[in-house]
Amino acid sequence: MKIVFNDSYKSNALENSVEVINKLLKPHHLKVDITFIDDYGDDNVYDAISFEDSNDDGEFAWEIKVEKVE
Repeated sequence: MKIVFNDSYKSNALENSVEVINKLLKPHHLKVDITFIDDYGDDNVYDAISFEDSNDDGEFAWEIKVEKVE
């Protein structure tokens, strides 16, 4: 899944919250991994969830994966 923010503060909040989220998911043997997408929107491809103003395509995009941890 990809998520897009128009605001760097909200984007930073996601990045900073991953550690806390992973602590909560640890008993369930899951973890969240995020990767910043540098080239988001190249070739006019915008296939992400946006929690911001729908009139703007955003500039801070993250790919989010939930993985099982053994």
